Amino acid sequence: MVRSICLACMFILLLSSYLPFYFAKDFLSTSDDFLHDPKTLISAGESFEFGFITIGNDTIGFRRYVGIWYYKSEPKIFVWVANRDNPLTNNTTGFFRIAEDGNLVMFDEHKKLIWKTNLEGWDSFKGTMKLFDDGNLVLFKEEEEGINPVRVIWESFKNPTDTFLPGMFMDEKLILVSWASLDDPAPGEFKFQKEEIKQYIIRKERSIYWKSGVSGDFISESDDMNPSVSSLLSNTNGSHFNLTKLINSSYIPNITTSSSFNVTKTRLVMNYDGNVQYFTLQKESGRWDLTWQEPQDQCNVFRACGNSTSCNSKNNLRCACLPGFEPVSPDNWNSGNISEGCHRKMPLCSNGVENFKSFKPLTVIRVGKADVKFEANNENECKEECLKGCECQAYSFQMPEMSQLRGVKACWIWSDDLNNIQLNNTDEGREIHLRTPLNIGAEANPPKQDGVLDETNKQFKQWPLAFAVTVAIVIALAFTIFYIYTRNKKGQAICLYAFTTVRGMSES
Repeated sequence: MVRSICLACMFILLLSSYLPFYFAKDFLSTSDDFLHDPKTLISAGESFEFGFITIGNDTIGFRRYVGIWYYKSEPKIFVWVANRDNPLTNNTTGFFRIAEDGNLVMFDEHKKLIWKTNLEGWDSFKGTMKLFDDGNLVLFKEEEEGINPVRVIWESFKNPTDTFLPGMFMDEKLILVSWASLDDPAPGEFKFQKEEIKQYIIRKERSIYWKSGVSGDFISESDDMNPSVSSLLSNTNGSHFNLTKLINSSYIPNITTSSSFNVTKTRLVMNYDGNVQYFTLQKESGRWDLTWQEPQDQCNVFRACGNSTSCNSKNNLRCACLPGFEPVSPDNWNSGNISEGCHRKMPLCSNGVENFKSFKPLTVIRVGKADVKFEANNENECKEECLKGCECQAYSFQMPEMSQLRGVKACWIWSDDLNNIQLNNTDEGREIHLRTPLNIGAEANPPKQDGVLDETNKQFKQWPLAFAVTVAIVIALAFTIFYIYTRNKKGQAICLYAFTTVRGMSES
């Protein structure tokens, strides 16, 4: 009997130790005490997990954070971190709770405040924090009056770190901030945000590092966002909660996009190296694949070479001044500091007289947005418009099938300094006409855009080398004959042979 009771007690103890894993919670309410390290919350569909986690390496050390990650991901893939700029030391524990005033708070083991939401707070608060299957951590306040029993007062989707998930709403207020490094969630130097309608930028500190759609309508396909990324970011409904549902239900917020997304299988990350990256999860392998990123190379960086330059990532020296231009600071340019760019060797006009009446065509795959766009009957009309003043730097005329103006012949004028010009050593792209002096615009055999001379110039440059090689061979042969002649009494025969050989070479 006693033995049976002992076995039953042991079974109950063993079962109770496994119960938390079978009945994992996805919410924390004001009636609960706190979430203590290392306990976690797991969303109802086991898509995401919330709790304490260690991040770091041997160099910077290991620290404790509160965050959200994909459930059972190995290694852990984090989508949100609370105390990113104020971590716990690795040998310190902490706890997380809903404070009496309604703020989410995190304390260390000594009850020192580590992190909190910046809500105004209430004298008396009753509510629940819930982790949803889309990765959103939501704080609800229970209302005593009104139609809806609860009200959303805070959510992680509106307070992101470096990751954008399906269901989030991208507007001018939402900013993704990169990690400081691969193993340091502290705020880094890169920020991804929306600037205008369907235009996005990456800032490096206060400067623009990358911008989508730099060419505007002129070359709309040159740097368009990936369609899947555009659909993800254009979720106009954002995260929408049906407040008539119970807080403790397994309800997943509605997601409305032009494409259907699985909430656990796509994510956009502002990476610490300055690239915004789009990942998709492969169902068979369970691997996250990088399917798109920008900037794709250094020439896609905003004004990578400065103004009045061209960039070609296929060249050893990717940056070059445009024809008729020279570096603003030759010393800085030659030392690798190319940020100042280039300027014209001579002004477009001097004392009211035009110096530039010629144009040089350039085939580009990217170029900064044109300053003026209008309908023109023919290219000559577009060209004459550019020559009317001393501001026009370049023009381009496009026939209806290429004009982006739906069947209208279009003229594009660039008045400000040209920027973001990118070449790729092919004939693909759009043609712009750069305003240049006559001696540049009418150059017979100009260098190609990749810096390689054409075939005529190459042949002209090669004949001195061939002549020098021939002379060297003749001299070497002469010395050899002289040496043999002095050592061999049959010199006359050798000389006759050598004379015949040299004569044959000269005739050939």
